[in-house]
This record gives sequence, structure tokens and C-alpha cells, in this order.
Amino acid sequence: MAPLCAEAENSIVESRKSLSLAYDVVFEGRKIPVIKSADVLVVGSTLDACFLTSKFAKDGRSAVLASAGTSLPHELIMCQRPWVKRSRLDSSYAKVKEFLTRCVRRQAGDDYLLDMIKVTEGLEDLLLDSGASLFYDLFPCGVELAGNRITAVVFACKGGLVAVKVGTVVDCTHDAVIVTLAGGETRPRSSAG
Repeated sequence: MAPLCAEAENSIVESRKSLSLAYDVVFEGRKIPVIKSADVLVVGSTLDACFLTSKFAKDGRSAVLASAGTSLPHELIMCQRPWVKRSRLDSSYAKVKEFLTRCVRRQAGDDYLLDMIKVTEGLEDLLLDSGASLFYDLFPCGVELAGNRITAVVFACKGGLVAVKVGTVVDCTHDAVIVTLAGGETRPRSSAG
């Protein structure tokens, strides 16, 4: 009986080894577990990033939104700006405008004050109902490259490092973190002052 148990245990160990080779990303000499594989990874949790991720998912792609924060969207929550200017609302895509209009608490001059609970819950529902995956509290810290193509993004989180394997990455971070990690060049926009 003991040899059979040992044989079964060795088989399990070998299976785990083959799985870990297939699903781990090597980053700075360490194996990083892959938490998700996706056709498209959108990094950053802006309002536009949420709608873009939802669109990818509705178009049949496996889509993931990775947010460094713990609620959506970044530009309204983290910047502590729970309003939207009428000009921004009027110039938004129809679906974004419709969504934000449903979240307006009241109007004050040219500003629309938003109910941030409605905004956050609405964006989560939008993403999850479209079939997209949503991960909070992931801070990009590295990329895996095949030539000049990103094949995985490595994130720091409370539990350590994790990775998302990808076909395409969309960098919606405010400071082009993914572009920088991949060795790309950035320059300030002329409107940045």
C-alpha cells in the first residue's frame, strides 16, 4: 500500500510541477503565479477604462480590468472629485453620458454632483454583467516581454506578487506605468503645462 501512495503522491507532485511551468511567469528570477489569462488586460480604473473593458468583454474577448485602488473610477474616487463638469458630460460618449446622468445627485452651477455609491456599484455591475473580470488592489510592477510584445503584467498586492497573462494590454494609468515598465518612451503632453 505504501508504494502505491508514494506513487500517487509523486504523480500529484509532477502534475503540479507541469501546471506551475505552464502557468507561472518568471520575474526577477522568481516564479510568479498567474491569477488570470485574458485576451485583453486594461490597467487603470478610470471611467473610460471601465467602459473600454466592458466593450471588449461584450465583443466576446476575455477582458480583465486591473485597478490599483479599491473602488472605481480612479479620477473621481482617488482625486476626491465627486462631480463632473457639464462640458465633460456633454462631450462624453453616449453610453458614458447616459451612465453618469443616472448617477447625478444634484446640479450645482456647471457641476453635476454624483452619488459615488451609484457610480462605483454601477461600474462594477457594468463590468461584471459584460463578462469582464475585475481585480482590485493590484499595483503594476513589471512586465514579461516576448521581443517587444508584452505577454504578462506582474502586479504587487497584499498577498505578494501575481501575474496576468495577456494577448493585448491597454495602459489607462495616468502616468503610463505599463509603457514605462516595458521600456517605452513617454513625454509630457503640451497641455500638461
